[in-house]
Amino acid sequence: MSVMDRWKKITEIVNERELITVQELCEELKISEPTARRDLRFMEENNLIKRVPGGARSISKMRINEYSIDLRMSENIDAKRAIGKKAAEFIKDGDFIFLDSGSTAHFIIDYIQAADILVVTNSVQHVQKLAEKNIQTYLLDGYIRFESLTILGEETVEKLKTFNFDKAFIGVRGIDIKAGFTTVYPNDGELKKQAILQSYQPFILADDSKFNVKKFFSFAKLDKAEIITNKPQKDFLNHAKIIVGSQE
Repeated sequence: MSVMDRWKKITEIVNERELITVQELCEELKISEPTARRDLRFMEENNLIKRVPGGARSISKMRINEYSIDLRMSENIDAKRAIGKKAAEFIKDGDFIFLDSGSTAHFIIDYIQAADILVVTNSVQHVQKLAEKNIQTYLLDGYIRFESLTILGEETVEKLKTFNFDKAFIGVRGIDIKAGFTTVYPNDGELKKQAILQSYQPFILADDSKFNVKKFFSFAKLDKAEIITNKPQKDFLNHAKIIVGSQE
């Protein structure tokens, strides 16, 4: 059985049962445990299934979760608008910028006043709003993580290496004094790390709920980017440059 045929069979089994263990896959498909785990990892990266401890579950049957763009867009809206408005002040005429797929970055677009800018993004969600404002936009290629409408993958990072940005605006899942800027998925972290390296002036967008939070993957130390947030963060003043946007 080819890899693609095996993936198709696994998808059918998972969709039928909603949840399946690695052991069950090994028994049904006559494959080794390392092969089963490797298949599930690559299938999740291609948004075919969702891995859970010891197995996988169907994406089509999943309820909205913490990584869903709909949920994240609806959280802390006032804070995200304050951050977006402040961030937009740094965008000047003729700038070449990177706008990542974070939900806070989406609010920057509403406040952009600069002319003749070029935006590179890995967010399908951003494209329509950028088009409505007639902002020239380049959408990175790669595979789409549908629950977040994010484009990720090795080719996405490789393409990012060819650009030199004036500014980059990057979302974050957690900020910790020791761990630095953190996120959930390694492939998302690799993209954020590269965006910082390719930018003359990188900014991290973080509402106050993201501070003193540590997620799985660290992608940069606190001194590698300025932080735009909605409230002063006294604990971090000696560790990072913090810019506060006011909530009106």
